Amino acid sequence: ENDTTPNENAILAKDQRYFFELTLTLPESEINKQLGVFMVKVDLRAGDRSLLASSKQHSMLPYESAMVSLFRKMMLILPLASGLMSET
Repeated sequence: ENDTTPNENAILAKDQRYFFELTLTLPESEINKQLGVFMVKVDLRAGDRSLLASSKQHSMLPYESAMVSLFRKMMLILPLASGLMSET
């Protein structure tokens, strides 16, 4: 197959720049709060598992004081208890 012929099974076009945004939700557990900083690594691989791109980024849970956390939880207790809202 010629290198310039598009692969009809390909999802992404060759020699085209792409921007990917990944959003992760991390539980607000005590363990996660104590750990503080997390390293997230993402690999983009081809169908044959060869590495196309790799990215690493650090992340952390935003700081929230005990008083603000308690107030936020008190404000959310009724919508959560009544099923109008979900924790996730």
